[in-house]
Amino acid sequence: MENSTGQSEKKDGKKKFLILVILLGGLSCFSLFSGYLAFVQDSGPDQELVAESLGQRARADKLKNEMEKISSMLETIGFESTPESLGELTEEHVAIREQAAQYKKKLLAIQSQMKEMMASSGATDPESFALAYRKLKASQWELNNEVNKLKKRNKQLISENKQLTKDKKQLAGDLDKEKKSTEMLLEEREILRGQVEKAAILNVSDLSADGIRIVRKGREKASSKAKRVEKLRVGFTLPKNDVATAGTKHVYMVVIAPDKQVITDGGSNFKLGSKNMAYTSKREVEYKNQKKDLMMYAKNLFKTEFDPGKYKIELYCDGAKIGRTELYLK
Repeated sequence: MENSTGQSEKKDGKKKFLILVILLGGLSCFSLFSGYLAFVQDSGPDQELVAESLGQRARADKLKNEMEKISSMLETIGFESTPESLGELTEEHVAIREQAAQYKKKLLAIQSQMKEMMASSGATDPESFALAYRKLKASQWELNNEVNKLKKRNKQLISENKQLTKDKKQLAGDLDKEKKSTEMLLEEREILRGQVEKAAILNVSDLSADGIRIVRKGREKASSKAKRVEKLRVGFTLPKNDVATAGTKHVYMVVIAPDKQVITDGGSNFKLGSKNMAYTSKREVEYKNQKKDLMMYAKNLFKTEFDPGKYKIELYCDGAKIGRTELYLK
């Protein structure tokens, strides 16, 4: 009986010990769980602040990148990059360049505001940051839209200007070709006119000259002796010429004596180009583009007889020399 009673007490003691261990274990778990909850509750705000700060930084960096893109776009506006290909800038070109400069100032202002936002609105003031960010984002979006429009128009103007430059060069080339063609036509016309004028010259044929003296009944007798010659006789033929202008022609005869002086009356001159030339005798002829035989005479008005030697005889008509011959008197 005593053994049974002892064993029963031992069993009761083990149960109580087990219950005590369980209670102590439960208290420990409860303490640990309570500590964990307290830790979690205490660290929650800090984690939220860290997460909020990282989100703000990410949004700020994204806005910064977008600002840099706008800055890059503005650098290509204003025509500074390729001025040699554009020629003179139009008023619209200048206006776009000025507008781009204004947008650059606006961009700098937004970037400055963004720096102030990051400095004053930290993670401890998320609402203030969000408000400032929204304002900057709206300004950035508006500026980006304006710059895109300006860049598009700038590109269009450059394209138009290049086309105008191309057309201008083409026109200049066409004008140069036209000028050369006109110059060639003028040159050909001058050559043709020269040929016509040359063809229109009444170059005489059958030109001959001799000295004569008057014998019985006024008959002319040729002589080569200077002391017997009373006057010089020059015979020639105006040819048929359909190119020459028909009408009254003035034929001038110039006789140059052996002393190199023109035999003249001292006051008779005719126009040859820009010069006035003395002549010996003149004859008026009605020319009808047909062959015509003529005779002209020269007297020595200032001497009783002709000097011996070589006499040069030249004929002129319509401002051109039409014949030349020589005569020797003994």
